[in-house]
Amino acid sequence: MKTEKDRLLAPKYKHLPSIYKKSLRKKFTRIAEDFKGDISLAVSRIIQEFKRLSNVKKIAHNAEGKRLTIWTFVDNYEYNSLTPIYDKELEIIEQFSRIEFSFNTIFNPDEDAPIGFTVDYLDKWHQYH
Repeated sequence: MKTEKDRLLAPKYKHLPSIYKKSLRKKFTRIAEDFKGDISLAVSRIIQEFKRLSNVKKIAHNAEGKRLTIWTFVDNYEYNSLTPIYDKELEIIEQFSRIEFSFNTIFNPDEDAPIGFTVDYLDKWHQYH
């Protein structure tokens, strides 16, 4: 049974001898481990900062290697309420420059997060129910 790493590496490196494939797997694992701590800190910071914004209801996040994808669910799509979100995103991108971020704003807070994403509810109603 192939692992996720095998599946990701196989299409690009089929023609390489197996000794090189093993080396690439180790490198991929080492890179993922190096970014794990940074990604955890970045997610914590995002939750902390976005909790302060009243129109952000929840966030969903997923990390793959050094890439962190964030879906921000809001209940207000007026420009004045989106500007603070974008400002926070830029601050986080600057603070965690080793991570590749992909931020997405979803204008329906009741929409489901993509499969495989971790959801954090930031509004008070979800925290107590």
